[in-house]
Amino acid sequence: MEIYNEKLTVLKFEFIENEFKNSDGLITTTFNKFKFYPNNEKNNSIFDYGVIFNTLVTNKNKNKKVLVYDSEWKAKMIINNYITDEIYIAEYLKNGVLAHEKYFNKHKSSELNIKSIFHKKNIEKFSKDIIIQLRNLGVYS
Repeated sequence: MEIYNEKLTVLKFEFIENEFKNSDGLITTTFNKFKFYPNNEKNNSIFDYGVIFNTLVTNKNKNKKVLVYDSEWKAKMIINNYITDEIYIAEYLKNGVLAHEKYFNKHKSSELNIKSIFHKKNIEKFSKDIIIQLRNLGVYS
């Protein structure tokens, strides 16, 4: 597999300072969605792919949003075979997680004492989910 033009695009970054000042504890949750961008050619093995990360920091007891951060980690992919491609997809996801977290740590309020917003142990599972999605889309024959 070849993966190139990896790029992080910040879709939303909103810190609600008033909710933060009134908070009595924080809960951080990060979700992700996978997005397949087919090309217009007949060649299914070349396409763009994105992972959208949604990080939400909420007030523990009031369940009010303190910070909302959404980004998309997108790249162009050329597949080879699903067995070896899983290794490359895991690396792609790892790079995306690191980019998402780096932006978060650089732009969050210094008062917000959160260093890690991701559970890195899930990268292997997410890699398998992407392979399954691509197989279901007919990318791997």
